[in-house]
Amino acid sequence: MMKKVTIIAGPCAVESEEQIVRIAIKLKQIGVDYLRGGAFKPRTNPDSFQGLGDLGIDYLLKAKEITGLPIVTELMTIEQVRKYADKIDIIQIGSRNMYNYELLKELSHYSKPVLLKRGLSATYNEWINAAKYINNEDKVILCERGIRSFDTTTRNVLDIQAVPYIKNNTKHKIFVDPSHASGNRYMIEPMSLASVVAGCDGLIIEVHDKPDESLCDKNQAINVETLQTIIDKVKKLQEDEIRKRNMTRNHILKGIWLEETIINSQRRVLETFAENIIGKLSDNNIVTKTLDTTNISDQELLAYFLDFANSIVLSNDKTKGGHKK
Repeated sequence: MMKKVTIIAGPCAVESEEQIVRIAIKLKQIGVDYLRGGAFKPRTNPDSFQGLGDLGIDYLLKAKEITGLPIVTELMTIEQVRKYADKIDIIQIGSRNMYNYELLKELSHYSKPVLLKRGLSATYNEWINAAKYINNEDKVILCERGIRSFDTTTRNVLDIQAVPYIKNNTKHKIFVDPSHASGNRYMIEPMSLASVVAGCDGLIIEVHDKPDESLCDKNQAINVETLQTIIDKVKKLQEDEIRKRNMTRNHILKGIWLEETIINSQRRVLETFAENIIGKLSDNNIVTKTLDTTNISDQELLAYFLDFANSIVLSNDKTKGGHKK
């Protein structure tokens, strides 16, 4: 049976307490599982918004207090891990830090789940080996967030086949980030659904109540209403999968029932036929037999009946021959 897909959603960056609380309340209402939000933002352009830092963590914790939503956020240094690991529900390690092995080794000392994003051009083996530094296959969630390509039409290229590969070759859960993979909000829904069909365990999606005003990655941010549509379609995919599995099971069960019904029907006809013959033979004082079919198989019953029928034929032939004499 297809398992429930975990939904992590929230803004790329925490911009203010009012903003993150407002979004968190809306996400809670539509059934999101985790609230995401960046407090520490590693940006390629140093002039871009870098996040609110420690204050952003405080605002996330406030949103958690109000809504009850567990939080996911990126930590970038060993110092940040030591300071906030006990307060965050899932620690996110961004793609740039996938190769930061000292940071990964530090995470091995904590019990909190770690969402390890795939490096910008990392191979599967590099990604999986990076997870080994955290030294706990059960707590590390691998996140496919798109890889670099020669084509710059989209921000990255979502590697859908990473989902079945990870599920078939490791014990890790595999989440997909369609936001960073595509960089375009109109692609988020189809990429999310494709990931679910491929078998992902969860989605992490950037959501802002005013996407065009987002201070970070606004082109890939969707609104709450669009996320609601995605969640509804994910549920429908899961319901359809369950329905198909049930139909297959019922067809199999029905086929078995029909087969058993036919066998039992044939068995009853055979038994009745044999009993009638025995009764007639008994009335004529030719032969008397007791037919007990309680503990014999259909094949044994048929063989028994054929042997019995042959004995009757032989007996009748002898009788007829005697009269002629």
